[in-house]
Amino acid sequence: MEPVKVVHDFGAILMGEIDVLDEPLLGDAKDVGTKMVQKLGEKNAILLRGNGNVVLGSSIQEAVVRAVFLDESARLQLQARSLAESFKVHYFSPWEIQTNGTALSRPDRIQRAWDNWLLLAKGG
Repeated sequence: MEPVKVVHDFGAILMGEIDVLDEPLLGDAKDVGTKMVQKLGEKNAILLRGNGNVVLGSSIQEAVVRAVFLDESARLQLQARSLAESFKVHYFSPWEIQTNGTALSRPDRIQRAWDNWLLLAKGG
């Protein structure tokens, strides 16, 4: 398992590369929780090898938006890397991540994504 890097605009909401916590056995909750907090540091998400991910947000909506875009970013990175022989993957630069990520993290942008998904879930 490798980190997820920003390969598209919406992925910039993750504010950088999403690291992997290489701890597939989640037996001791206190120990694993401590490792998760250490790995997260100032980031808003991490991958848990063999166990999914942890995503943070200042609201439920923000955490969900980040989780959806993390999933989308991972899928797009996998697809881009599968073309590696004929296609060079261009990851976002730190400046692009900061600029786009800050804009996407605004409460109105989070709410717009949330409202759109609610509408789609209702068949709209």
